[in-house]
Amino acid sequence: MAVTVCFIIIIILSTALTGAAQVVVIRFEPERTVYIEGEALTIRCLAEKPSNIRSYSFFKDGSETQKTNSNILSKPLLTRTDSGLYFCTYTRTTSNDSTESNPITLNVIEPLPVPTLRVFPSNPQTENTEVQLICETALPSTIHGYRFYKDGREVTGTAGQKDNVFVIAEYNSLSEGCYFCQTFRVELAQEIKSPESSMRFLTDKEIDRRGCDGKEIQIDSVFSLQGIKLYGSVLVGKILVLLLLSLFFGVRITLINLRIKKAETEPQR
Repeated sequence: MAVTVCFIIIIILSTALTGAAQVVVIRFEPERTVYIEGEALTIRCLAEKPSNIRSYSFFKDGSETQKTNSNILSKPLLTRTDSGLYFCTYTRTTSNDSTESNPITLNVIEPLPVPTLRVFPSNPQTENTEVQLICETALPSTIHGYRFYKDGREVTGTAGQKDNVFVIAEYNSLSEGCYFCQTFRVELAQEIKSPESSMRFLTDKEIDRRGCDGKEIQIDSVFSLQGIKLYGSVLVGKILVLLLLSLFFGVRITLINLRIKKAETEPQR
């Protein structure tokens, strides 16, 4: 009786250990509900006692996509065609039996277009007047909200806003800075953001050559302030040279005329 009980216990423990060893999990890294075209993804097949595994197989929508001795399937550049239902299996060195993982869905969507930020009215701004920052996108019907930023910090709050216009009710010196915007939409409870728009610098100064990178904007136009100074100094130099030449030749001509008159009056004496 005791031998029978021990035998049963051994069978139960063996079954439990075998079942535990057969657990396999497929995982996406980074882990998200939605991915954007162009992003990189690592699909990993996790199993207990990996040293005893001979090979791994990855499946998409029921079809095998890769069989390898590595537990990693890399996708360095996702496309929408990568969307589908994935699972993996492995085969141990001790047997030809394979164990299937849980299935997991990969959702890949197109990136949102880059928005454009417009400012109305344009610089220079006037104290205590309204300024509108307008975030425009090519696909407004697909957008769920907008986010506006000043000097890298969001000014629309954590929830963003549904309107594409951010209003500065009364412009003042504290409003000066670099602004940009982003659009977003929500897919499967995940917020998908667009790339950042180009930056716009707000100021009330008539001439302000500071850029949003913290450096002066180099303006090469001949009508720029530096260009006017340069060409002005060159022009003044040329005028001075012409005046000196005119004075020199004027003196020379006067001396020649005096000599001629002197020569004409001498015979009469």
